[in-house]
Amino acid sequence: MTQPFSDIDPDKVAQAGSQITADADTAAAAIAGRYDSAAPAAAANPGFAAGSATSAYCSMMESETRDAVAALREMGQRIVSDATRIGSADKQASDSLNRVVDALQGLT
Repeated sequence: MTQPFSDIDPDKVAQAGSQITADADTAAAAIAGRYDSAAPAAAANPGFAAGSATSAYCSMMESETRDAVAALREMGQRIVSDATRIGSADKQASDSLNRVVDALQGLT
């Protein structure tokens, strides 16, 4: 029987996607509380003009960071899904091709 042909190893690609998802989950957990000190600091120092601007900036950065981590997590999940789908399609195509090759080899 001939060896199946594939440019990628879907299992390894899926493992990489799973690792990306896990890393995104770790990052999401690490974000918790990172930006919480700006608002109380601004409230405790009402005379400082930078306080409210710093608080607004921290809120914006927290939102953008959470969005980036969510996009990374979604990318990891899509990689796993695509690798699984590619692996299945590759297996079906390889099996079909191998049957044809085996049949042709039997004719010689």
